[in-house]
Amino acid sequence: MVTDSDSDNGTASFNCRQTSTSGGNDSGQTGDINTAGLDDDETAADETVEKLGRIQFTLGYDFEQSTLTLKIIRAVDLAAKDITGRSDPYVKVMLLPDKKHKLLTNIKRRNLNPRWNEVFAFEGLFC
Repeated sequence: MVTDSDSDNGTASFNCRQTSTSGGNDSGQTGDINTAGLDDDETAADETVEKLGRIQFTLGYDFEQSTLTLKIIRAVDLAAKDITGRSDPYVKVMLLPDKKHKLLTNIKRRNLNPRWNEVFAFEGLFC
């Protein structure tokens, strides 16, 4: 998937590419998925948070090409959300603060431990 975008103020533009890869190294970041949309460190002590699973991903930035690369690797221990005790998970990716472009991984049917190995590259971003 390739898209072009300009921000509201016209000062930044980027291209988005989505490619699937097979194999590869599963090292990377992991994070809890919960109903509050916060990491464990950010969750207030008095909030009740439903644990929905964990996601593994890698994130990198190429300064020479001004490209942010996000690889969604897999999710584990997802909560069952339908009556059959399964889920049809996918990952939605948005770059803040714009929120105009939402990119989605493929849907993994009836799977509580899906593996995506999908790469999203955001070109032209300056850090």
